[in-house]
This record gives sequence, structure tokens and C-alpha cells, in this order.
Amino acid sequence: MEGMLMNAVLSYLGVTTAEFWVGAFLVVFALVILLAALRPDREFADLPRGVFPAAGSSHSLQRARRTEPPLRAERPEMTIAEGAYAVRDASTVNLSASILIDLAVRGFIELVEYQHLTAGHPAIMIVYRRPPDSSCSPEERALLELLSTPGAAESPEYARTHPFNARLFRNELETAGIPLLGEPTARVSGLRVSAGTQIAARVRREVTDRRAWFASRHEHLGTVGAIELVSGGLALVFTFVLAALGALRPYWLAVSALVTIMGLFTVRGYGVRTAYGVVARDQTAGFRRFLVEAPPERGASVERLAKLAAWALVLSCVREWAQSLERLGRAAGVPAANSIETLLPWAQRSSVAFQTWQEVADFIELINARTHADTAASDADSPLDDITEGWGRVPSNWI
Repeated sequence: MEGMLMNAVLSYLGVTTAEFWVGAFLVVFALVILLAALRPDREFADLPRGVFPAAGSSHSLQRARRTEPPLRAERPEMTIAEGAYAVRDASTVNLSASILIDLAVRGFIELVEYQHLTAGHPAIMIVYRRPPDSSCSPEERALLELLSTPGAAESPEYARTHPFNARLFRNELETAGIPLLGEPTARVSGLRVSAGTQIAARVRREVTDRRAWFASRHEHLGTVGAIELVSGGLALVFTFVLAALGALRPYWLAVSALVTIMGLFTVRGYGVRTAYGVVARDQTAGFRRFLVEAPPERGASVERLAKLAAWALVLSCVREWAQSLERLGRAAGVPAANSIETLLPWAQRSSVAFQTWQEVADFIELINARTHADTAASDADSPLDDITEGWGRVPSNWI
């Protein structure tokens, strides 16, 4: 009876026994991966949201809530680079730009916009001011060491094809009345790509291995899902054409479609956060609310928010952050131009002084858009050494 039923199924589908079981295996495999990947994130059941447990303590877990976390007025308990990974959508460019802005806010560098050509995009120059101190993370220390030598942080190809005109730069600043408080060292558009990728890799290891925010095994499931999505999609197109020509049974069209759909849901829905990672996510999401809502009763002020420019970039709320500063400034009766000049000495442009916080937001977004932006910034032929031991003294690429 079972044999007759199987023969009937094979006859209906128009495939051999081997073809049927191969197709069934592919569908079942994709289904198993999907079910394993859709395990929901877990959070600490007996702790408030956004609170890391004490070292060595034991806590029960529950399914993570999907509601918005509470507003957090304190900075997240992580570096700006780790914060970029806590939200899980920061690119290498976004990570590099955020670190540069954070270092500028803390007084290690300045970021100066100037027009180095008569036409085209303005350049953003990094001006080195002081060496790293005990407040710097290992990746910040390595980057500052690289920036301490003018021209070392730019890729050799970019420095060769875009020679830096120090005289023009200084003349523009003098004309604009901007005092040069440090040494011009690199343009963000030519910043070595290997610097950004190595910093990103190091921070990723930190949050995955030491801080254990992400379950690497579940990330592998996401990778498998991506392979299913791409290969299944290609197979779907191929089998559709052959089925339309009558050269292939619709069975393989159905198999390809099912694998593609399950691959898509695997990629979109796989959970990789540990309970610690959920805390990190809640901290950053709660802090984003603080930047956007800026309640004065929770300590929001122009002076405080002005120091959080890098966090606004990391948390994708630069425009909202600027609006909060404008709102707080109006309430305090302080002109924006005065506050910007006093609170943002690290942000300069040779064309005209900043007049509004939205202009500052434009400046931050320009930094993000220009970082590693030039194709000549790639230094794949001569990348930096491994960041583990720091980069030390790297020779200048400026002539």
C-alpha cells in the first residue's frame, strides 16, 4: 500500500525516487535551519531592562520583550565603537566616523572642513592635538598613534593622487580667522580602509568573545540562511525558465521557491543576541530616546547634549539630536551660534562659522559620508599591520 502511494506521488510529480528525496532533503534542511534560527532573544527575568548583572551573579532568563525600553539618561556602559555594534547596523564607515567625532569631542583631534579645490566636495581634515591617555580604548589609542604622524593615516595611493597642500590649508584657516591648534594629519576621505576594517574586527571580537553579547553559532545560521536565499533565488530563476520550456518538472520549481522563502525568513528573523546583548541593545535604545526627547527634568541641556554628537551618529538620530539642541537653546534663550562656538571647538569650517545646530548636523553627516569615501583610500596592497599590538610609528605617505 505504501509502495503504491509512493509510486502515485512520484507519478504525479513526474520525478524519480532519487529526485524526490533530494528535493525533500533540501526543503527539510532549510526548515530545520529556519526553526533553529528563529529562537527568540532572551533577557534577564529578575533585572530591570538595560541593567547588566553583577559579575559572577546568576539570573533566570525569559523571552525578551519587544516593547520600547525605558529612557536612559546615562551614557551606555560601553565605548562608542561597542555602541555601534550594540545596535547591529553600523558599517565600517559609520564606525570610523563615530570614533573620529568622539575623539574630537574629547579634545584629541579637531575636524576642519575646507575647500581644497575651486569646485567639488569640500575636504575634512583631521588635526592632531594630543596623544592618547588612560581614557582611550585600545582601538582609539592605535588610531591616535597612527594620526600622530602627518600623512601616515592616509593610504599611499590617495596621498599620491591627492597631494596635500599645507600652505593652502593654513591660508584658508588664517583667512577665516581659525587658529590652528594642532598638526594637520589626514583627510577623512583618504583614511586607510585597513584602519577601519581592523578596528571593526577588533571591536567585533571584543563584544562577541569577551562581553558575549552575540551568540556566534546563531550568526552562522544567518550565514546559512543567506546562502539558501542566494542559491535558492538563482535556482528559482533557472528552474522557472526550464519549466516554462517544458524541460523540467514543476517539482524543482516548488523546491527552489520553498528554499528561497525559508532562506529569506532565516536572514530576516534569526536571533543572535545573548541576554547580555539584549541589555546592551536596551541601553543604546533607551539612550537614543534621551537624545531625541531631551527631557530637561532628566538632565538634558545644551551643554550636555553637545558632547554627545558621536552617539547621535551611532544611534542614527543626528537630525533629531540637532532639533533637541535647538529646542533646549530656545528655552534657555541662548543663540545657537554662541553655543556652537563655545561648546564645539573641535568642529570648524573655513567657509563660514556655524549658525544653527542643523548646520552642525550637516557637518556630522558630511564627515560620515566622506570617511574612507575615495576609491584611492583602499590600501589592500599595503595594509596596516595587525592592530593587536597597536600600529606604533607608521611612515608618512605625504611627499
